Amino acid sequence: MKKSLYSMVLLLVCNIASAQVGINNTAPKATLDITAKTTDGSTPEGLLVPRLTGDEIKLADAMYGTDQKGTFIYATAAVTVASTKTANITAEGYYFFDGSIWQEVGSNAINYTAGNGLTLNGTETELGGTLNKSTIITQGNFPLAFTSSATNGFSVDGTTWSVDAANNRVGIGTASPTAPLEINNGSTAGALKIIDGTQGLGKVLSSDADGVATWSTTVVTAFANDWTPYSGTLVDPFTGGTGGAGLNTGLSVVIPEQGWYFFRCGLTIQSGCNDYSFYINGIGDVWKTYCNVADTQMMSPRDQSRVLYFSTAGTYTVLAAKTNGVVPNNFNMGNPAFYLDFVKFQN
Repeated sequence: MKKSLYSMVLLLVCNIASAQVGINNTAPKATLDITAKTTDGSTPEGLLVPRLTGDEIKLADAMYGTDQKGTFIYATAAVTVASTKTANITAEGYYFFDGSIWQEVGSNAINYTAGNGLTLNGTETELGGTLNKSTIITQGNFPLAFTSSATNGFSVDGTTWSVDAANNRVGIGTASPTAPLEINNGSTAGALKIIDGTQGLGKVLSSDADGVATWSTTVVTAFANDWTPYSGTLVDPFTGGTGGAGLNTGLSVVIPEQGWYFFRCGLTIQSGCNDYSFYINGIGDVWKTYCNVADTQMMSPRDQSRVLYFSTAGTYTVLAAKTNGVVPNNFNMGNPAFYLDFVKFQN
C-alpha cells in the first residue's frame, strides 16, 4: 500500500510543473487526464463522484454559491421537501450546480430560458407570457385550430373580439354574445362598415335568394322617366261563352330584377254585367273592373295602377279572367287605346 501511495505522489509531483495531472498515464492532455487501467473487463473502470441523497445535498445549501459553480454530484434519491437550490432534484441521477440551483444532467436535461409568450416554470415551459417582439407563425399547408367548450373560449383584449365556443357565437364589443354574430358598439353609431364596391350614400343592404348581400338604393328611379311597356300583341280574351280564369291575352312583362314595381294599365270595355281582370299568376291583378248595374255600359275605372312585388327576375305571362259568360259588346274601343307599362321603384 505504501508503495502505491508513494508512486502516486511521485506521479503528481512530476506533473506539477505543467499544472496537469495524469492517472494511469505520464502525458496528461488536460488538467486531469484519467486513462483506464485495464481494458479486458477484469476490473471496473470509471470515475465515482460524491453520492448523496437529495436531502443530504439540501443540508449543504449554505455551502454552495458562485464559487461552487460547476460542481458535479450524484443524487441517490430525490429531495423530500425541496429548497430553492434543490428544486430540480426530483429523481436519482447526476446533477451540476449552476451557481444558483442544481440542474439535472442526462438525456432529459434542459438548460434554457423562456420568453416572447412563454413562461419558464421550473423545468417546464408553459404557454402564456409577454411578447417582446413581433411574432409570425408560418402555417404552410397545415391548419391552425383551437378547440374549447368555454363561453369566452378565445378573446382579444376582453370584449374587442370574443368566441363563445359553448354556444357557437361570436361577439364584437361583447364577451357574451346572444346571437351567432353580435356587434355591440354601445351608443356610438356606425358599428358596421362593409366596403365591396357597391356601397354609396343612402344605399341599403339587401340580399339575393342565396343570402348574398350587396348595397343597393332604396328608390331606384322616378316614375316619369323609365317606364317599360308590355311584350306581345293584345288579343281579346273575353270572347268565350263561359266565365273563368287563365284566359290568353297575348301579353307578358319582362321583370329585370327582384323588387317592387309600379304598374299602370288602361282598357276600354263596353259590356253587360260582368267582372273583368288582367292579372299575373301568383303576383296580383294589374287591372280589374266590377259590374255595378245590369245594363250595358262602359266598364270603369278605365285607367288603373297597382304596386306589385317580384321576388325573382323573369318573364311573366299576363292572363285574364271574367266572372260569367257575358261577352263584351266592344273590347279596346275608342281612344286612347290599351296600354300596360311598369317601373321599378324599390328593392
